[in-house]
Amino acid sequence: EEGIALIPDKLNFRVSHVNLLLHRMRDMQAGLPVMRQFVRDAIDRKSEGWMYWALYQLFAPGFDYSGFPSAERFAMGEELSKHIVALPQDGGSKFLSYPVVAQYYHESGNKDRAIELLEQTLKALEGPEPVSDDL
Repeated sequence: EEGIALIPDKLNFRVSHVNLLLHRMRDMQAGLPVMRQFVRDAIDRKSEGWMYWALYQLFAPGFDYSGFPSAERFAMGEELSKHIVALPQDGGSKFLSYPVVAQYYHESGNKDRAIELLEQTLKALEGPEPVSDDL
């Protein structure tokens, strides 16, 4: 918390703080306000990286969300997902966030949207023709 107070713009501190409270200590009382603030800050910054890591804390397949208030988790996930998808395309990097956005849509029951996002990711990753090994 002291590190975040001194350097609030340091993404690594913010992610580590949320991860510690929600996933390691499983302290929802302390962790939920921190997560809410992280989500607000990520959206306010319009930063794909910040929004990705906030959404990752909410929908990564490796975490146990059984103690997390479901309605709040999905509300934050919806906001983050909308903002990530609405970001301008910047050289293909936006699509790297789509798998975690697809995870949100899958868990929320919108499997068609999840598949659509994964297909867009794969198409974006295809890019130009591969370079020959002869070069």
